[in-house]
Amino acid sequence: MLTLPAMHDPAALSNELHKYSELRGCAVTAWDSLTCPCGNETFTLFSDEIRGGAGAVCSACDEPQSLFDSADLMQDVEQHCCSCEHDHLYVMTAVACPDAIDLVRWRYIAGQCAECALVGVYVDWSVV
Repeated sequence: MLTLPAMHDPAALSNELHKYSELRGCAVTAWDSLTCPCGNETFTLFSDEIRGGAGAVCSACDEPQSLFDSADLMQDVEQHCCSCEHDHLYVMTAVACPDAIDLVRWRYIAGQCAECALVGVYVDWSVV
């Protein structure tokens, strides 16, 4: 039996980011889907949750992407996978700028599994 890959749903990603960030007390104010210059939209996601950095590698061309220009901060790098153990994700980044100030207080990174479509926030960190 042929299994079709999961459908990418940017609205599900942005909804998850909104719910998650509101629970943290600092709602997202801007977000963006990650797309590689080659046109691909799925990535392997890496982060350092201690130092607050993240990067992604395109699943089509292996081009690395620094998220929020933070990949150079990473030391203890962790690769993120879906609970189904698939590691290709559609990635959305978001920031929280409370009180309509242009000062970013939180950074969030969510992913949707390209295999099973499960959505979740994989990493966040405070910007002080």
